[in-house]
Amino acid sequence: MNHDIDALRASFEGCTTVPEVEKRIRTELSDAERLVVASVAYDHFFASNWCGIEEAALLANDVEEGLRPQVVEALSCEGMLPYKGTRSLLLLLAAIKAIEGQNGGQVLQLKILMAWQHLLDESSSTIHRRIKELIKEVQKPCEESLVISVERELVIAQACLLFYGYDEAHRHIDEAFKLAKLDATLTGELGKRTKWQQHLVAQLVLSVQASGEVDEAEEQMPENVQLNDDTLMDTITLEGPAKEPVLLTSMQVACLVALTTYKRKTQPKSDIVTEECMATISMILSQKRCWAGHCQSLIMRSDLEKGKGRKVERACQQLESLLLGLDGTASYAEHGVPRCKFAVACGLPPWWKVRIQYARVLCSIGLYSEALRCYEKLKNWDGVIDCYKSMGQIEKADRLIRDLIDQKDDSVPLHLLYTMLGEINQELSYFEKAIELGVWFNAGYCAWTNEQFEQATVCFRRCVDLEPEHFEAWNNLSAAYLRLNQKKRAFDVLQEAIKFSIEDHNIWGNCLLLALSVGEVSKAIQAYHRLLDLKRAPTDDDYLIKLTNEALDLIEKEPNDPCLDELCKLFARIIASKSLGAQGYLLYASLKKPSPGSVDQDGRYVRLVEQALQADTMKNDYLTKVEVALRVLKTANLLIDTRLEQAGISQKEEDIKRAKSRNNLTLLPHLKKIQMAYQDQFGAQNELKMALDDVMAKIQA
Repeated sequence: MNHDIDALRASFEGCTTVPEVEKRIRTELSDAERLVVASVAYDHFFASNWCGIEEAALLANDVEEGLRPQVVEALSCEGMLPYKGTRSLLLLLAAIKAIEGQNGGQVLQLKILMAWQHLLDESSSTIHRRIKELIKEVQKPCEESLVISVERELVIAQACLLFYGYDEAHRHIDEAFKLAKLDATLTGELGKRTKWQQHLVAQLVLSVQASGEVDEAEEQMPENVQLNDDTLMDTITLEGPAKEPVLLTSMQVACLVALTTYKRKTQPKSDIVTEECMATISMILSQKRCWAGHCQSLIMRSDLEKGKGRKVERACQQLESLLLGLDGTASYAEHGVPRCKFAVACGLPPWWKVRIQYARVLCSIGLYSEALRCYEKLKNWDGVIDCYKSMGQIEKADRLIRDLIDQKDDSVPLHLLYTMLGEINQELSYFEKAIELGVWFNAGYCAWTNEQFEQATVCFRRCVDLEPEHFEAWNNLSAAYLRLNQKKRAFDVLQEAIKFSIEDHNIWGNCLLLALSVGEVSKAIQAYHRLLDLKRAPTDDDYLIKLTNEALDLIEKEPNDPCLDELCKLFARIIASKSLGAQGYLLYASLKKPSPGSVDQDGRYVRLVEQALQADTMKNDYLTKVEVALRVLKTANLLIDTRLEQAGISQKEEDIKRAKSRNNLTLLPHLKKIQMAYQDQFGAQNELKMALDDVMAKIQA
């Protein structure tokens, strides 16, 4: 498989739903091909969201846009949804599915999971657990180049910082410095930082010692906005003869950026920490190497300067300039590789977090209208409400919050919306409702994670009593009852969740499973229809097998139950939109099977058995897999019996001869292929040989 986005699109040509993409990754690609898919998909996803590269699509743009709600839902984790404005979301989902169960490419897997975490508002324990397991694997000794080793240490450090593992992050940054042969110490030198300064003052600077081949300075670095202040100079002027500048490699620059990122996250805010960081940032910006490191340094400098009266204007202009470069219009072919180089290692944030930082700087200088527009574009309702409050437009904030509550917008938790409503209106009742909602829902979640399912049911029940339309609480309550093996109760509760979120495919999937567990065949059929509407129907035949068996059992007990007709309609709908597997066609055939001695009026039963045989023989799997060959022989046996039985009902010799001739014509080629493919494996008691002999005997009779 080619490492190219066009080749990747070609691999998924014809896919129109998320399950089809997942199935193609899972069943049609080798482990090596899946790693290539993960790498290409991740590279383009990361480039478009972190490095300002044009958005790439896995499927046709109109198809991908229609699938976006499903992709957002699939990437939700522990109740948290990914940021909905993320570009090329389907590529990330494809990358995540491609690394499932993989043993290789641990650093790539680590980067993919880190990208997923960046999309969520809070830390995910599930992702954290997987990342910890990967870090253990990544740290095992292996032969690799120096650059890859340094990048690996820095990526691990950034992964640790994501989940507040500060000590471990520091250890990996130290290791990266050793591997990169880089020594950086802060020292003092006499110098000036203002244009009118007459006396030299000790200035904090970074002293660097490094070795290694220096790569050429990269062109097209992000613009470094000048200060243009009538007093402060752009850079510190040092006393004495000019020293020969130390030239660093891109990986050494990345080490300095990672160290500064670490300091910003772990050290308390103080003037001395700010000076230490600014000294390192000045060194990085002087190098003109590593686009990602340069960009991250400018972002950090803007954050450090936003509270400085003489520098806040530059911070605002700098972020505005950076956002122009992150607008998603740059060509991947021209800028993709240099911009993405060491981007994860440097801790570069995604574009929307840079825009949020820009909006905060605008607020800090009183430009609330401009900040409001930023927040509205991002659909960051917290920021929008804060801007309205700062501008004194309380009625607009109140109306927005009430609209979000009515729309059941999931981007802001319900209890936080009630808290904001209480702050605006100064009414105690809203605070009380927010406390009750938040406390009971969170208590239920804590009880769930500690496997105290009885306590979880109490908490979630209290939550839905307070807010009857809280569908997540209904769904969680159902799941808790299921863990207590109270399936009927779980099913009944789930019907309430469906009332308040009819578009949520996860709830309908749970409904299908529970309906089958409690024998509610009609409800299961309804759930399957709804999943088809949402284009999230199961891709395998397991559900259909269970559904058919339940329906046939019910018909035996209650012959007049309409579920058989309903199930036939479901099968007809499925077949109209896609091809079934052999098992699916046989299931449908079992529903259409005429009673003994009855005529198959429209030939539907025979045609379905023929389609089952065709489904198993069209890919030639039956010539390499014994279990498939046995299934083909079993279906062929059934087809012979069915054709002869139907021909015998008319008691016309001509019909029987026609049936035998048809059996010879359609089945004999497959039987001979099986005989040729497996002749070396046949033994006296071989099951396959016995089945083949049985079918051959019937054809020749």
